Amino acid sequence: MAIKDLTGKRYTRLTVLEFSHKHEKWGTAYWKCICDCGKEVLASRQALQCGDKKSCGCYHKDFMKQLAKTVHERNKKPSPIEICDDYARIK
Repeated sequence: MAIKDLTGKRYTRLTVLEFSHKHEKWGTAYWKCICDCGKEVLASRQALQCGDKKSCGCYHKDFMKQLAKTVHERNKKPSPIEICDDYARIK
């Protein structure tokens, strides 16, 4: 069975550079890709096409940074609950 050429295609932050190899046992095609951040990675055709492989890992790092920033911003809002000695009440 012929391998479909993915060279030049873009998947989220990855651009396919060239075919790397085919796994001997399973027949899975692996592709050499470059991430938007400049790092090169190998990814299988399946991982690229179904969205399991979006980047070299920088996508997850950026997502977590944004999530932490959002949580921090939410926690800075004044609370409607006021703590008074031994009890709490709504302002």
